[in-house]
Amino acid sequence: MEIKQVKIEELKPADYNPRILSEKQYHELRRSLEEFGLVDPIIVNSNPDRFNIVIGGHQRLRVAKDIGYTEVPVYYVNLSEEQEKKLNLRLNKNVGEWDFDALANYFDSGMLFDVGFTEKDLSLGLPENFVANDVNEEWVGMPTVNETKVDGAVKSIYIHFQTEESIDEFSKLIGQEITDKTKFIWFPKKDKDNLKDIEIKAE
Repeated sequence: MEIKQVKIEELKPADYNPRILSEKQYHELRRSLEEFGLVDPIIVNSNPDRFNIVIGGHQRLRVAKDIGYTEVPVYYVNLSEEQEKKLNLRLNKNVGEWDFDALANYFDSGMLFDVGFTEKDLSLGLPENFVANDVNEEWVGMPTVNETKVDGAVKSIYIHFQTEESIDEFSKLIGQEITDKTKFIWFPKKDKDNLKDIEIKAE
């Protein structure tokens, strides 16, 4: 695998690249590059018809340019336009999931938060002694939802599941089946006959 140093001005970001960075992600990536440098090369097409079009590493290239890099490490691959686009999608799509046990057992909370993890990211694998960030600080800039009022309910919340296994586990905890058709549930469970007079009122 040969890696070359190439001038940034010679590289051409793909206009179809589907990946974007949030402001927070941009600053985290910038911190990483400033601390460790650009350790992962930019993947670029060497095909004469697609020469110097960036396939993978658009965001790293953008941040490197903002920091002041004039050259970046490049790994060239010779691909047709169709293959180029497919590899771009693969590089963006084919990423694994975090092993929360490994995060909890091998990394301290300070390091995890320092590299950009949030309490929400780690909520599935937090150890008992894990020290969380200020929730109010994490919530800045997050969207708000107008709560609907349901007659007979003290409080209603939305629940998001990351995996099918999480849904199964939650179903067992509350003793109710959750299917693709489930729109809402009551806890404790209410029979259908008891729901006839319950009305949902949106403010």
